[in-house]
Amino acid sequence: THGAISSSAAIDNNSVVYFGSEDSFIYALNGSKGGLVWKYETGGKVRSSPALSNLGILYVGSDDKNVYALDTATGTKLWKFTTGGKVSSSVALAEGLTIYFGSDDGYIYSLDADTGEKIWAYKTSGRISSSPVVGHNNSIIVGSEDSHLYCLNGRTGKLKWRTFLN
Repeated sequence: THGAISSSAAIDNNSVVYFGSEDSFIYALNGSKGGLVWKYETGGKVRSSPALSNLGILYVGSDDKNVYALDTATGTKLWKFTTGGKVSSSVALAEGLTIYFGSDDGYIYSLDADTGEKIWAYKTSGRISSSPVVGHNNSIIVGSEDSHLYCLNGRTGKLKWRTFLN
């Protein structure tokens, strides 16, 4: 790569390593030999860490305001979803059916993992560069640059609680 790597890597059961780079590419490398398997070019830096589904789909965000779903075998784009801001937040995957992530547009998004269709979006007052986590009873917990930590119902997107951090 010709860019800094701030994305964490993901590795699958075939020892293929996936990561993003600030050169705008998402890479798949042979984990045993380090050779290139494929690369996919986005329209911006890739700081988001990839998430892998057990169905062979890689999910990763980009500074080009998109989240991509790529076929892990070929690097072929299955779908992309466009937000109103950069996506440096990493994707959280719930039960292989739903993905969650934040965007610099201040929204927390929930998408169908297969189709990329929006299920819901929750607006905060700040950018979201932190990565959501899926908790007990499908609660989604994520921090916003508005100094709040949010807990949302993963199915409905309704606010369960938020806290103010000083």
